[in-house]
Amino acid sequence: MNKKSDWLYNHWHWFRNEHRSYRRMCRKISGAKELLKTNEQFRKCAKRKRCFVLGNGPSLRDVDFEWLKDEDVITVNQASRHPDFKKLRPKFHFWADPTFFDIDPDNPGDRELLNAMCSINSDNHKPACFFPIQQKDFVERYHLADDLDVHYFYSSSARSFSPRFRRELDFSTIIPSGYTVVMWCIMMAVYAGYEEIYLLGCDTTSIMVNLKSLLQQNDNSDYGYDVTANEKQRLERMVLRQGVRAQAQAFLRTLQEYGWLYEYCRYHGVTLVNCSSVTVVDGVPRQSLASVLGKTAGQTPKMQPLPQQPRTVAVVPMKLNNRRLPQKNTKAFTNGKPLCYYILNTLKQVQGIDEIFVYCSNPDIQEFIPEGVHYLRRSESLDQDTTSMNEVLQAFAAEVPADVYVMTHTTAPFISAQSIHCGLSKVLQGEHDSSFAAKKLQDFLWKDGKPFNYTLDNIPRTQDLPPLCEETSGFYIYRREVLTELNRRIGNSPYIVEVGEIESVDIDEAEDFAIADAIYNHLLKGQNGIP
Repeated sequence: MNKKSDWLYNHWHWFRNEHRSYRRMCRKISGAKELLKTNEQFRKCAKRKRCFVLGNGPSLRDVDFEWLKDEDVITVNQASRHPDFKKLRPKFHFWADPTFFDIDPDNPGDRELLNAMCSINSDNHKPACFFPIQQKDFVERYHLADDLDVHYFYSSSARSFSPRFRRELDFSTIIPSGYTVVMWCIMMAVYAGYEEIYLLGCDTTSIMVNLKSLLQQNDNSDYGYDVTANEKQRLERMVLRQGVRAQAQAFLRTLQEYGWLYEYCRYHGVTLVNCSSVTVVDGVPRQSLASVLGKTAGQTPKMQPLPQQPRTVAVVPMKLNNRRLPQKNTKAFTNGKPLCYYILNTLKQVQGIDEIFVYCSNPDIQEFIPEGVHYLRRSESLDQDTTSMNEVLQAFAAEVPADVYVMTHTTAPFISAQSIHCGLSKVLQGEHDSSFAAKKLQDFLWKDGKPFNYTLDNIPRTQDLPPLCEETSGFYIYRREVLTELNRRIGNSPYIVEVGEIESVDIDEAEDFAIADAIYNHLLKGQNGIP
């Protein structure tokens, strides 16, 4: 078969299997078809543009629930254990993990779980509480509908999420299976018509929690809320039943499906963003909650004292498919080396940097990287013209944890190790949360057709003009919190390192490269260790 006929066969095969699965389920569970049909009330029901999906990861402890009290929120599992849960008014709540329904009411831990299920309501507010339709008997056995606004959904392994899935979601029949409850929440948000979906507490560190449960080393730092000794024992029993291998396979599949869900949302014009302050999910773009809610102004990230030996990592993002000057990052100066060599060689001379990374989607860059510099492959989705530098830096920070980051560009080949060290030392000393290179600007400037920094009636000497600072692309140094909490590379108390014209050189166009080439050959070659 050719590729097209092969795709049509697979598509028909999936379609047939999922509908067979749906019909079997309807025959097995009395009233299932009618119960699922009631979900049509939630199709395009969103009255707001955005919603927030809250997982149960430990980063949820960093979230101020006061910020979400007037937002549409979707919660999951045992969210009611969070001390500030009553500040929320969830639109939907999902229970999905089969282990939640395999309980013994005589066991203290299982009784706590039942109580948690009934604690979702608050102050005359009842969210639509969703259970898998397969758990209809469970819901009826424990009379959960007496307290909860119960609804059901049906998903089957016959229709798992894949990169090819593009159909409209339909909660009134069958939806794709997911590997974590948050995925069904994202599907519901799309079904309800939200245009923007923001994830919180989606650390996806479950594999660590499960391993610690297996070793009986669980503690509250593994969750977004405090758990009791009974709940810890319940989790330990669950991991022992399922086995580590199954947990590891599910973890890898979860990471994969987040990426597929992101692409599905993009296809349908829905924005999906992960606002979790800490996460291992690399398939969904990152953004801070503060910036989403417009709370950046006046907000100061929680600056904990740096450890005695803080980890400092330098990152040089690169692309090989530059539009304005193709292959500029590997283009060599006349009588010199490829452009990327110079900044990488400079970073190797800066004291206090522990590791240096080139962050590029194309592994061909490795042949240009000097010894002592690491290569980390990034997603090709970060190479798009619409991708912001903050998205790139957030993705890197999610893969390479550090206390302080030094970000530089290959297009600033003449920035000095001394300037970078000056900025880094100011951040490491704790007085400043960030640092960047800038050149002083004292010239006659115009804006909107009129003088900006002087009057035509009184023309001062240029040295008497108020000095301004122009950022260069030389370097940005920032503490982790500046990026994760403010979604910025310059914090609220930056230190500005003033640099001269040569250190300020930035190469974007062919003309810039020609000027830099002349500077290299006539002024810098052989000076200060520049080869």
